[in-house]
Amino acid sequence: MRTTSFRLVDGRVRNLNGHFQRLRLDGKQLARVRAELRAAGPGAHYPIVRAAGSSVEVVIRPDRPFKPHIVLDAHAHKDQRLLPTVKGPDLGWLATRRDISRRRGCDEGLLRHAGSIVEGVFTSPVVFHGNTVLWSTHPRALPSTTNGQLLPLLQAHGFTLRPVSGFAMHQLRDGELWLVNAFAGIRKVTAWMEYGALETATSSPTAPDIAEANAWLWEQAEEV
Repeated sequence: MRTTSFRLVDGRVRNLNGHFQRLRLDGKQLARVRAELRAAGPGAHYPIVRAAGSSVEVVIRPDRPFKPHIVLDAHAHKDQRLLPTVKGPDLGWLATRRDISRRRGCDEGLLRHAGSIVEGVFTSPVVFHGNTVLWSTHPRALPSTTNGQLLPLLQAHGFTLRPVSGFAMHQLRDGELWLVNAFAGIRKVTAWMEYGALETATSSPTAPDIAEANAWLWEQAEEV
């Protein structure tokens, strides 16, 4: 089973084609998904789409609040996903990791494998070191639909893009860190939680900033 989810606002989705490519839908399935998304009507929604073989299911869930600035759990979870590069089979396990991080007072957690940070529990990290932007191409990292648009935007603003096969923790902590996903868009890490204590995260001016980058992503959003 393949799954994708995203924020739907007034009939528009950021990088909708990226989500459809993730699902590998045929023409008939694609038409059905579009029709069910259009039927959600105006306003904000949080759909999830599941595809398995010839079947496809669209569930229109209610929108939910999110914060633009978040606290990140410094204690990474061991990555025990069975199919890490396919969204769907491991969602239940990932939810338990997020819940553990939330009980620690955090908004999001990290996944580690063999000493490297692979990615966030439900996010893709993008970290700024001067004019260089790092993002994860670890073989266990789920390809990000949002990064497919964000990274070219940053490159167009003069940043050098440098893929890394997983992060060292100091790489995440020494630069301005954005966490990216298809629901909340881009959020900035403003604090780390470690051993029950908050530590202010590294912050540096970026152009665009997260508000400008999020606005640009919505400007590119596609009609369902």
